[in-house]
Amino acid sequence: MIKYRYLLILFLLNLFIKSAYSQSCTANSNNAGDCTGPLNVTVSNQTITNSGTISLSDGSKFRRGISNSGSNNIITNLNTINVTLLGTTDGYTWGINNPGANNTVTNSGTINSITEGANSTGMRNAGNGNTFTNSGSGSINATSTSSYGYAVDNDASNLTFSNSGTLSGTSTSSFGTGFRDRTGAT
Repeated sequence: MIKYRYLLILFLLNLFIKSAYSQSCTANSNNAGDCTGPLNVTVSNQTITNSGTISLSDGSKFRRGISNSGSNNIITNLNTINVTLLGTTDGYTWGINNPGANNTVTNSGTINSITEGANSTGMRNAGNGNTFTNSGSGSINATSTSSYGYAVDNDASNLTFSNSGTLSGTSTSSFGTGFRDRTGAT
């Protein structure tokens, strides 16, 4: 337990320092620097890459590092996404939230999602026909202090998922898992 508190303190300190010096992420475009999320992707048939750092932490109920509602996109995280939500009991965090269809989402970097509220999810699939990959260098960490922690959460049909990296879903009070599949991924 002390290890998790120490890691949480370091993570939050790093997040707040970076947030103080970063600008808002520009929707529908690549991110190569430090920006405050979310990075919203609302277009289709695009390639969007995060090679910088996306950080966000505030009191809003639903926090997303990258949110892709478009279709037929290629979304890639090569660096870091940090999403933290503290001070609310009913808020959700997602490192990458993907309600769009027929997208390819790849993580080769680090995704950290932490909440005191409800569920914390590293990569969430809510669209049909998507492909999620967590590569060998990829690390997805989701922690909830009051509910569920899912590194990857599938809530739609026809997800193809592959993992050769690290998945960590933890909860200090409920249930945590690396991969939660509610509909039958392959």
